[in-house]
Amino acid sequence: MTGPLDNVPFTVDTTFEGDRARVVVQGEVDAATAGRIESALNDAIDRGTATIDVDLGGVGFIDSSGLRVLIVGRQRATEAGIGLRVVATTPAVERLFELTGLAESFRS
Repeated sequence: MTGPLDNVPFTVDTTFEGDRARVVVQGEVDAATAGRIESALNDAIDRGTATIDVDLGGVGFIDSSGLRVLIVGRQRATEAGIGLRVVATTPAVERLFELTGLAESFRS
């Protein structure tokens, strides 16, 4: 069985508006692609944005390496006084968040 997000090319796009950054991720997030998300989050943190919104609404698969990048990114952002939250998800992302008990921690 295939879904609408199968075979979606992996992309990470970051936009900046005022003191906000939006990181939009599409495709499969795994050990091969997680580093690109980490780079985008680090760039947004280094620019000193007040808030980083992470849009995972185009992610069809995410593994522990993707989760690690989000957790480390949130820790780094918090240390810099920056809010980081996930603003859109898919069932694959929600399942990982629920299995790990992190469903609410990325929404505040």
